[in-house]
Amino acid sequence: MKLLWIKKGCISLLYVITALLMEIISFLVMGLGVFPSYWGIDIAFIFGIAVLLFVIPSSKASIAVSAVLLVFQMAVAFINEALLTSSGMAFSFNMLNLAKEVGGVFTADFVNWWFCAGFVLLVGAEITACIFINVKIPTKHLKFSQHAVIWLLVLCLIGENAALIMYSATTNSFESAVTADELYDFNDDGHLYKTQFISKSALKKFGFFGFYFMNVSNTIESILERNQPTSEQKTVAAIDNYFSKGKMSGEVYGDNPYTGALDGKNLVVIVVESGEWYGINRDYTPTLYSLATEGIAFTEYYARDKTNHSEAMSVLGSYPVESDPSTKLKNSNLAFSLPKLLGEAGYTANYVHANEAEFYSRNVTYGSGGVYGFDNTLFLDDMPALKGCNANGEIVKDGFYDFDMDADIVKNYFTQYTQKNEGDRAFYTLHMTLTSHGHYDDLMLYGDYTKELSAAEKASRSADYVVKGFEKFYEIIDSYPTTCAFDEVNFNDTVADEKYGLNASKARDIYLRYKRYQAGMMDLDEMVNELIFRLEQEGELDDTAFLFYADHTAYYNNQNYYLKDVSLGDAWNTALHNIPCFLWYGGSMDVSTGDVSGMYSGYHALGIEATEDTDSPLKGGVQISKFTNSFDLLPTVLHLMGYEYNLHLYHGVSMFSEEKSVFISRESGIFINDIYYDGITVSVKDAAGKWTHYDYEYTSELSKEAGGFPKEVEAFLIQSAAYYEKQAVLEEMYKVDYFKKRNIFSTYDGVSFVRKAQNGTLA
Repeated sequence: MKLLWIKKGCISLLYVITALLMEIISFLVMGLGVFPSYWGIDIAFIFGIAVLLFVIPSSKASIAVSAVLLVFQMAVAFINEALLTSSGMAFSFNMLNLAKEVGGVFTADFVNWWFCAGFVLLVGAEITACIFINVKIPTKHLKFSQHAVIWLLVLCLIGENAALIMYSATTNSFESAVTADELYDFNDDGHLYKTQFISKSALKKFGFFGFYFMNVSNTIESILERNQPTSEQKTVAAIDNYFSKGKMSGEVYGDNPYTGALDGKNLVVIVVESGEWYGINRDYTPTLYSLATEGIAFTEYYARDKTNHSEAMSVLGSYPVESDPSTKLKNSNLAFSLPKLLGEAGYTANYVHANEAEFYSRNVTYGSGGVYGFDNTLFLDDMPALKGCNANGEIVKDGFYDFDMDADIVKNYFTQYTQKNEGDRAFYTLHMTLTSHGHYDDLMLYGDYTKELSAAEKASRSADYVVKGFEKFYEIIDSYPTTCAFDEVNFNDTVADEKYGLNASKARDIYLRYKRYQAGMMDLDEMVNELIFRLEQEGELDDTAFLFYADHTAYYNNQNYYLKDVSLGDAWNTALHNIPCFLWYGGSMDVSTGDVSGMYSGYHALGIEATEDTDSPLKGGVQISKFTNSFDLLPTVLHLMGYEYNLHLYHGVSMFSEEKSVFISRESGIFINDIYYDGITVSVKDAAGKWTHYDYEYTSELSKEAGGFPKEVEAFLIQSAAYYEKQAVLEEMYKVDYFKKRNIFSTYDGVSFVRKAQNGTLA
């Protein structure tokens, strides 16, 4: 019997040692320290699991259970290391609904293979040791006696209660704050533990076991809530009360000359996949360069979210955390969405994307008649003229990266792209581009493509490339661009060596990846060039405005670090997320591509001077340098279209107002252009461009004394806390389908939501 106790004890002890080592190694590799701040939670769970392993009668069963738990811990550690490195966020179970889409774009570059190999060896060693102990300590015919079973039950009871006491003692030791504290969200660890609203901070403080215990609990609670009747009337009343405190935008923006400046005009919103200012240059994208420099450029525009979030921000003005639009909200009345609001004003809303409709469930959200309110859609499934779709509407492309060209959409489907339904006065088209999406490995893996190659070499390389059809772009690109829009490339062999420690071969790889990326931007440029040419021919250009914004930076293979002159690992440097956003209006702004003789055949030389609306307040050649972000897109469009709206209804503010918002990333980070907070460290940039870093928990206590962080940080954090307060109400708004109960254009008990400004009329 003693041997059985020893064997079970060894198996349990091996689990404890391995689980602790995995946690320590994970934290060290991910840069989170050595162990969680509240390490008692980890110890409580590990000890509790060890007790259960000890009391399981079968040694083989104990080994199997410990192996499963350790493999799960290992797998999540792999994912977290990749996520924290690439985007600064920790894995949570609500990401599982995007597993298919994320898997489609995942590459091996995101994986730390040494970390993976080390963990595989560690877990393999634990399992091997357990099997060895099971074989070498002979207990084949031994069973726990009745007396021993009683002792096991007592031991289990004592052990699990000890674990529970340790867990309770640790959670009771959380730093707390009163709800009246303006920074309650950031100062109360109980709130962070429950909500996990900053996942990196929650993982660092509570560790693997605490984080995922609460993550699973929240997931189960969310499922149970959906199946239980709720006090909906009370929730609606609380939302009414919140909106009653919100001011209307017209009151805040005052007598603003931009109000209604685009009322009744066509609007094309183009979401630039992985857009970077250096990708918009006079060398290779002359049309985009002209629109950016001769339009209105928001040079301090920032975003850091996955594509589906950034894309939806200009449609919804917010995005639910707990209510996925393609599943839980697919039958909701999202009356506040831009397509629905513009539809009430006589606009036809069109959506365009050259990928299959089911990716990110866009068929449910953006599809014709879908929850967002678009009237017409063009997915790859609807465009048999593109190579990725056959005449029967069947997708025949060879995987995600077998992109269809954005330029081919306009060439083949211009009428649908600019469709105005009968009786409507204008069109609004949202286009999510595709071909500048990473990865960017084709030229690096299969060889560069230049006009000097022989026909046989060109044919061979074209056959190998994953992304087809970029050859005409590759023949033109022969160096980094010399004239970029608002952000120059500062990268060469010397910089690669001195700043990043890369040899000439690695520097060449970075250039070839840039070249592949630039080709994707050239495809977009060709599309816009064709679109403007056709609109001019149709007599519609004077009545059409374009709004371009990037969804996120070009982060694949750390390209954003190298080409934006940011040291690797400096994730707090907001320059990484400074990306393009600009407005161009054909009624009051010119466009000129200059000499395009060096471009490929069929590219249009544009030299168009505006004559239709030269008195418009929207003047060309303007740079707006205030901080703006993706939350501001929808409020800006509504402002330009002549709407007033309750400022509590959307997160952002108009870019043409004096107001500013903060950006809260779904990936990681709360920031403006010169302050970045990741839930652990506050990084502040001074006027000279130097960054200073403050540990939030330590510095917040000193912020009122000399040596603490600057006063503007507190204002920034208070504004950030207001975001979370608003998001909590908007979550309930989504859940209870609020606008099935309230008419968005009506006034309810003195509460207004959306209305035309005084100088406009609702069509």
